[in-house]
Amino acid sequence: MLSEFDRKLLQKFQTTINKFEQKLCLVCNERFPSIKLVMGECQHCYNDKNTLKRFSAENNIDPGNLPEELQDLTEIEEMLIAQIFSIISVYCLREGQYAYKGNVINFPQDVREFTTRLPRHPISLNVLVMRQQSATGSTFRDFNVRQNKIAQALS
Repeated sequence: MLSEFDRKLLQKFQTTINKFEQKLCLVCNERFPSIKLVMGECQHCYNDKNTLKRFSAENNIDPGNLPEELQDLTEIEEMLIAQIFSIISVYCLREGQYAYKGNVINFPQDVREFTTRLPRHPISLNVLVMRQQSATGSTFRDFNVRQNKIAQALS
């Protein structure tokens, strides 16, 4: 669970990131604030002198636009449907910044199996966490509700 300070810091980070201007390569559809474009192409595509560019839609490499159903997912929802689960060691430095060191391990995640095991109804949960927002909207208070209380509330 994130502290209020960490939650505000994360919101500030996401707001700052969203302000970056995304530059778009017209060939490979790579989008990133720091890529350098030459005549509308990223450096990699510009240097590729083949008539059929390696990362182009004509070479069946461009995955196309993100489907509408996936556009507004939360970070948790993205992690749940990701086909790869990554493990990385993250450390908090003395200055309060985070860093990682060592290897990154990627494991395939069977999303189909996972979605069949998700509880579909609150009655099937052992504990349900309810979140109450304060009147100012700046803080939250979590309540754990046990299974017997969930059954009583739903009946």
